[in-house]
Amino acid sequence: MGYRSEVVLAVDKRIEGMLVHVFTSCPRAYELCHDAASLQHPLYGRAYKEDLREDALMFHWKGIKWYESYAGVQAVENFMDKLDEGDMIKIDGEEIDLCEMYRFVRTGEESEDIVCRGYGFEGIYPYTRIRISF
Repeated sequence: MGYRSEVVLAVDKRIEGMLVHVFTSCPRAYELCHDAASLQHPLYGRAYKEDLREDALMFHWKGIKWYESYAGVQAVENFMDKLDEGDMIKIDGEEIDLCEMYRFVRTGEESEDIVCRGYGFEGIYPYTRIRISF
């Protein structure tokens, strides 16, 4: 069965080229983010890509086994590591920190198992919320 998570990755389209490089370097990452979007994948669970607005991409997985031992997941994690290294890039004459160009949120099956990375950007800031339902 395995440990399942819900995962959201939002990426500013201004760094979409970096994400495309990940996809061309690792076909499993492409599959994770695109091919699995329309079906129930045995490893990746239910996933979909949303076009939130013209300048952002969002990938959302429910029931995914987010294991770094999977090549696609590892490639996405490595992409985020690169963004977190603190490099600045110049976009339209403005210096921008790469870690401000994405937001990643993963919640696991346990209530304390929450991972957040990146700082998000203009109106794209996925977050977790705890609520009780019965």
